[in-house]
Amino acid sequence: MQQSSGRRILGNRLVARFTGRRSSFTWNGRGRRGRVVTDGFFVVRFTSRAKDGRNDVRRVVLERRGGRFARRPGHYRRVSCGKLSSFKLERPVFGGASNRTLGVSYRLTQPGRVTVTLLRGSRTVRRLSAESQRSANRTFRLLLAPERLRRGNYRVRVSVRAGGRTVSAVLTAKRL
Repeated sequence: MQQSSGRRILGNRLVARFTGRRSSFTWNGRGRRGRVVTDGFFVVRFTSRAKDGRNDVRRVVLERRGGRFARRPGHYRRVSCGKLSSFKLERPVFGGASNRTLGVSYRLTQPGRVTVTLLRGSRTVRRLSAESQRSANRTFRLLLAPERLRRGNYRVRVSVRAGGRTVSAVLTAKRL
């Protein structure tokens, strides 16, 4: 799915779908309508059958620049059974020509104190959510406004303190 083209954020534009593949293959770089895809950010979603019969879904972020694809840091953390059961960013890019906000969501398996921080490099740029007590089994959503943020890579860190232990996870998005 193509997320952006230049500085224009597209959302989740389906580029190509490959079903029933059982071995590796080479993609010709053309979308569903036969046109060559443009430079921008893409999310590739892989679905396979796990040994226990459930679907195993993984996502990879790619940036196409100058006709070449390069892997980017993740914007989506797989579901787990730890204290932080899910954590994801709405898309791997935000801002752009339309100043699109970035959605952040997380879910806990047990009550805990949560801090959400926005980082650029090693510097804290903004606290999206100060440390606060959060309940379990409920999805919490935040919006990050791109105003007054320079272009570049930003990391969103969620720290959960519960049961005397702290768990942190970091995801990345690029401000276009």
